[in-house]
Amino acid sequence: MMSKRILAGFGALLAGALFAADPSLSDLNCRRDDLLSRTTLETIAATDPLLGEWLAAQKKILTNLERAIERDAEQTASLKADYDYLLTRLAEEIEFARNTPVIDESRHYNVRDFGARGDGSADDGEALRKAIAAAAADTTGRRTVFLPRGRYLIRCVGPETGNVKLDNLKNLRLVGEHGTEILLPGPLDVAIRILNCDNVGVKNLTLTYRKVPYTTGVITGFPADDTIRVVIDPGMTAPTEPMFREAQTRGLMRVYSPERIPGSLRPARSSVAPHQGAPTVTRIDDNTFDFKLNSFTPTAKHYTIGSRIAFYARTYGNHTINNANSSRTRLENITINTSSAMAILNNSAERPFVVNCKVEALPGSFVSTSADGIYMRNISLGGLVKGNEIRHVGDDFMNIHSYVHPAAKTDGKTIYVNSSDWDPRTLAAGRRLGLIRASAGETGVEKEARILSVEPEGRLLKVTIDTPFGPFETLETTRDIPDMLMLPDNQSHGLVITGNRFEDGVSRFLAGGRNWLFVDNVVIDSLSHPFFMNIRPEAVGRNGFEFVAPRNIEISGNRFQTEAKTLFRIGAGAAAPGKSAPTASHIRIIDNEIDIVGSSDLPLIEMEGSAYLTVSGNDVDAVLPQSGGFVRQQKSYQVSIPRNHLSGNLGR
Repeated sequence: MMSKRILAGFGALLAGALFAADPSLSDLNCRRDDLLSRTTLETIAATDPLLGEWLAAQKKILTNLERAIERDAEQTASLKADYDYLLTRLAEEIEFARNTPVIDESRHYNVRDFGARGDGSADDGEALRKAIAAAAADTTGRRTVFLPRGRYLIRCVGPETGNVKLDNLKNLRLVGEHGTEILLPGPLDVAIRILNCDNVGVKNLTLTYRKVPYTTGVITGFPADDTIRVVIDPGMTAPTEPMFREAQTRGLMRVYSPERIPGSLRPARSSVAPHQGAPTVTRIDDNTFDFKLNSFTPTAKHYTIGSRIAFYARTYGNHTINNANSSRTRLENITINTSSAMAILNNSAERPFVVNCKVEALPGSFVSTSADGIYMRNISLGGLVKGNEIRHVGDDFMNIHSYVHPAAKTDGKTIYVNSSDWDPRTLAAGRRLGLIRASAGETGVEKEARILSVEPEGRLLKVTIDTPFGPFETLETTRDIPDMLMLPDNQSHGLVITGNRFEDGVSRFLAGGRNWLFVDNVVIDSLSHPFFMNIRPEAVGRNGFEFVAPRNIEISGNRFQTEAKTLFRIGAGAAAPGKSAPTASHIRIIDNEIDIVGSSDLPLIEMEGSAYLTVSGNDVDAVLPQSGGFVRQQKSYQVSIPRNHLSGNLGR
């Protein structure tokens, strides 16, 4: 527990910082320096190194925010509100560390004492549930459940998903050791569910599905214009297995190149042809199957004999680890061999730490998850993503997202929204609400206001704000795309992504959020796609969708090796000072090592509708086209591109 002498003033700091009215930059800087003093950081790191490292990285994020405020008169008020909000949340975390003893993992409940056998055949679920209940009820500080080396078969019990359910728990750890394995009998199982928890951790576990939710094979012919013939790889599951029909997608096909990476089962390139959902599968013989596709384009135009396919039983909610509506979750040293959806989902989960985890295919295969590696969605305070290996995933390496939704109706300072769209923890008094003029094709945040109150009215929520947005399109006033509402405080502020290896995915990085770092990572990308990292808003439908609002992001010290493509696609749409909001701003891409394999007509960095971008000190080895080969910018302003080193066959 932290020194009370050192942290005695943090309660006052927290109270004084809460939603300060237009704080000055000097006041914000003073709060930053007091809050994250050297003494404080050293004291925290002595008892909790990961928390200490995450807090230390906030100094760089806040320094970048300071620089942005000094430069950007158009967004000063919003940037200062970000600064104020992040300081307030950091003060809460330091206060929590002060008042919460570090869990002593040596004082534990052993699942063997509750009847677990760990032999890989007996169902050890009941023993594990009893051990968790005992630790949760303990008042003596014995808050760890220990699984010694062994293979623990855990079945899902009850109507809700989650073979291991960690619900409504506080200050608890589930810890294994080298050789501790949890076996999942169903290919669509959710291995671990963490729901409505605070300061719950899972550590030192291997999560193994006995039957993987995919199969792989090779294209051998085209019996018809809409049909692909595939020979399934030895030992792989038949694509007519019930799990594919039971999955939400009813089967999802991805296509890979015939060429393989030398010395590897992994195809050299991924997503080389359009992927297909819910094909009709017919058995020809024990190893050969026809896939009738839902495509109007003749298959031979896009698909090639010899190309590899992966066919997934993808079910979007069945993530291997589903961390939802929780805070301060820690996932450490966890190995995942597959997933029917995302490997690790953090949904409305505040300050999650994902550290030294590994997602990769089993020996004999070249795919692992059906969907993304790590997902951050609807998070206000971002956490630490460090030292992970994310490989062979069937979709994006990592995404940072938050939702936007339209208003049902509005009247001046009163806005009515559908209650099912919003999390009451984040749509709350004191938080900010932002307006996006989606009806006019805008994707930047035009206005922000402070929420004064939120009251239920039937299926709606009545939201009162301090400053009216003026007339805007709602579900009541238009049949087309209405304007959208978003939460500026719900943008993964303070997220730190460092020291990870992202390799061999289908795979992009959809980079939304505000005020975060992507530093010292390795990215080896074989995706056949126009871009790798999308730092821009995504399109929305009438009822909203996942959306990104990127601002104040630093991408530095990383090593990128990718197929020829646009590495960073930044912003979208029109932006001009004083006229329309930028759709990405204050992005720093500095001191990275970039190696582009092959050539294309795409620029390495594409900017549109962006502002205050810096591309500096990067070492680039690539074949670049003559026209806009390194950086292509449209409708952007305050762009700085100094001191980059370009080598290779440039200008071709």
